[in-house]
Amino acid sequence: MGRVFEIAEELDEQNKTAQSELTARDDWYTQHMQLWEDLNKATEEREKMITRAMDFAKEVAEKGDLFKDRMEEAIEAAKEVSKDKKDKSTD
Repeated sequence: MGRVFEIAEELDEQNKTAQSELTARDDWYTQHMQLWEDLNKATEEREKMITRAMDFAKEVAEKGDLFKDRMEEAIEAAKEVSKDKKDKSTD
């Protein structure tokens, strides 16, 4: 009977050790998973910032191209008016 108690006490001690190790593992997981979650949030926010910046840059470039086209059209129209005035004055 004494040996049974020794084995039971030994098993109980091993169980307590295992429970302690599981608790330590769970605590570590909780602490470190928060780091990963924070990193994931930061990465997502960075991607949103990059997307917004790229969209804005695209919009600015499109407006610049449109402005350039309008300026070229205005210059061509001014040249036509100038040419028409020259032609009429030589008549």
